[in-house]
Amino acid sequence: MYPDGVDPNVPKCYVSTHPADLELINDGGESQNLSIEVVFEDAETVYADDLSLAPRDTTVEEDVFDRSGKYTIRATLSGSETIVETWTLQERYVGEGGPGWIIGISESGELSSNRAGHM
Repeated sequence: MYPDGVDPNVPKCYVSTHPADLELINDGGESQNLSIEVVFEDAETVYADDLSLAPRDTTVEEDVFDRSGKYTIRATLSGSETIVETWTLQERYVGEGGPGWIIGISESGELSSNRAGHM
């Protein structure tokens, strides 16, 4: 038995939280302007940006969804097509490759959204 109850020969494992990400993908052959806004609990804007995505470009905005609660995700493509999604995150994910959202622009220029990872 060890004085503090911990075997000093057992390796320590450090666990870190990795809040959910927002991935933005342009699968098309032309640059696209994308406006993104993520609002927490209908009150706090946690992410907002106007981006220009190059053809076949992917951008990952890390740790956007960093606490439990309701998020509203609004994406507008070149000032015209808009999608709005609501997502309730039950608990923070621990580790890599957790949940998140993908906002995509197809080859034909259509806007889409999908949840990703472990839900």
